[in-house]
Amino acid sequence: MTGFQPNTTYEVYPFANGHVFSEPCTARTDANGSATCNDVRYDVPDTTVYEYVDTSAGKVPSNTIYWEPR
Repeated sequence: MTGFQPNTTYEVYPFANGHVFSEPCTARTDANGSATCNDVRYDVPDTTVYEYVDTSAGKVPSNTIYWEPR
């Protein structure tokens, strides 16, 4: 995640097909407002997946990814 407030802790909520699929990941941004959340895993194909961060200004969604079935 980039472009967030520096040195701030955020909850990152994972969604698949419109439903939360695991516990949120806690990520703390660095001095540049960037962080990585590696605690979320989802491996079901034929699913639309995204995450969002809840901020004081509202929800900030990630890009949406569609996992194609193989």
